[in-house]
Amino acid sequence: MLITYKVELKPTNQQAWLIDQQISGSRWAYNLFLDINRQRYECGYHYMNAYEFSKWFNHDYLEANPDDQWIKELYAKSVKQAFIDADTAMKRF
Repeated sequence: MLITYKVELKPTNQQAWLIDQQISGSRWAYNLFLDINRQRYECGYHYMNAYEFSKWFNHDYLEANPDDQWIKELYAKSVKQAFIDADTAMKRF
């Protein structure tokens, strides 16, 4: 027999803001991965997987785009997981 529990989250305004910030940052990272790899494909370059993209993102992209340094304030694993999820979606496509 399986037992299930219903759980309702009632975050405070600060917690809701932090949750929205993490979700928005992950969405931005996911879309950046797809866009950069699409541009690379159109120019004839090889596909960058999630791990290669993560290295490039941290060492080259952020240095060249100081306006996007806000992403460093987010939980690093959520950004990396967004890259992995986008990579998995591209491979299944």
